[in-house]
Amino acid sequence: MGKIHRGHISLLEKSKLESPESSIIVSIFVNPLQFDSKADYDSYPKSFERDLRILEENKVDFVFSPSVDEMYPCGFDEHTLVSVPYISEILIGKVRKGHFNGVATVLGKLFNMVKPDFVVFGEKDYQQLALVRKMVYDMNYDIEVLSSSTERESDGLAISSRNVFLSEEDRKIAPKLKETMESTILKFLSGFTFEECTKFFREEMRKFGFSDDNFSVLDSVSLKEISPRSELAIAMVSARLGRVTLLDNKIFPLPEKRSNFSKNNLLKRSSK
Repeated sequence: MGKIHRGHISLLEKSKLESPESSIIVSIFVNPLQFDSKADYDSYPKSFERDLRILEENKVDFVFSPSVDEMYPCGFDEHTLVSVPYISEILIGKVRKGHFNGVATVLGKLFNMVKPDFVVFGEKDYQQLALVRKMVYDMNYDIEVLSSSTERESDGLAISSRNVFLSEEDRKIAPKLKETMESTILKFLSGFTFEECTKFFREEMRKFGFSDDNFSVLDSVSLKEISPRSELAIAMVSARLGRVTLLDNKIFPLPEKRSNFSKNNLLKRSSK
């Protein structure tokens, strides 16, 4: 959506590796339809001229940057919405009602207007990636959906445009999200129940000053409960630090013995 950073550059690099002869198109559009409030939309970091310079330096062929009026000529109240069932309603979607309808709607419009052969999304926003894959499949878009691994700072923090809102002190604490996620996964794999893992994650997050924390373990493809057919699981975590909600995730293989996995990985908010 803008405020280009190293994570976005990695998407460009993935595109060039995938198809060196293809034209690379970057869309820059801060989508009002996916924000919880006008205040959140107005405060989202925007740096259009800076972004254009960075994209030019990285040899991007085209930038598609429509106006809000071009995207929503009839306004928001009368605009057709795209909704992807289930994926839009869990995890982030459970807290941010309507957020993923806004994401799916704007992506559907961008796909129709640009008509790409393939698109690249980052794995940091894994729920969004899963939503795009499902929408493209269900709607028969002739588009290949590729993913790029999460780019991180030297201390492990997942790079995000919203990280600029972290205070100096919170920035030092932020990497604890990834560290605690990985410690919790180890407990999960060693036989601790999901309830015990959730309790551990919550206690660690609160100790470091986080709030509104969530720890979930799901099938990495469907984002549903792990089943006997599941081969890979994904731990998905979120927590609020100051004014910023941080996200992270990690995919890991499941062992053959899964006695502690039955019905213990359903979405559960660890704080109310």
